[in-house]
Amino acid sequence: MTRLALAALPAAGGLGFADGVADWAASVGYIAVFLIVAGDGVMPILPGETAIISAAVLAADGRLNIAGIIIAGAIGAVAGDSSAFWIGR
Repeated sequence: MTRLALAALPAAGGLGFADGVADWAASVGYIAVFLIVAGDGVMPILPGETAIISAAVLAADGRLNIAGIIIAGAIGAVAGDSSAFWIGR
């Protein structure tokens, strides 16, 4: 095998793994967006913006619906901010 072919072997395996992760994320997408964004309202160390962007990438790929992502993110933001308010109160 040539050096280029050997270098491509791990990349091909990595794409299969990434595709499997994307399939899993698409299967729990809306719930995950809601929970991560809601958790970001209470504990700012959670990546709420990153969850929205990642879900939008899955929507661009056709695995999720962008309207569902927007609704899940909005409801999660309201739930997380309301929870933080009541915890602080």
